[in-house]
Amino acid sequence: MGITAYDWADTAQLESLKFWFYAIVVSIILTLCDLFFMPRSKQATSQRGSSSTKRKQSTTRAAQTGLYLDLATDMCDLVIPGSAVGWIALDKVPVGLAMASSSLIAGTRMWHRIQSR
Repeated sequence: MGITAYDWADTAQLESLKFWFYAIVVSIILTLCDLFFMPRSKQATSQRGSSSTKRKQSTTRAAQTGLYLDLATDMCDLVIPGSAVGWIALDKVPVGLAMASSSLIAGTRMWHRIQSR
């Protein structure tokens, strides 16, 4: 609208996009650490067929699925500030597809969480 103009606005926008990029990279690293160091079910070999083992395995599988979805969302979100800063060379269409994919994954997860209550 051009109502106000500040000399530092462009610099602040660029630095905030860089900070957003770094935050997403840290989130990706932490998610990968969670996936890599996730405890495996050691009781599966000693208690075959018990209902508690099956519950633990399904809980572990659900946690892994959630982490993979977090990773996919973060990878899609990384494209937005990366392309705005110029570190990831993409056109508007791939960036838009990444944004739509991220929103679709997050919306689906929220829908399932709400429906399970």
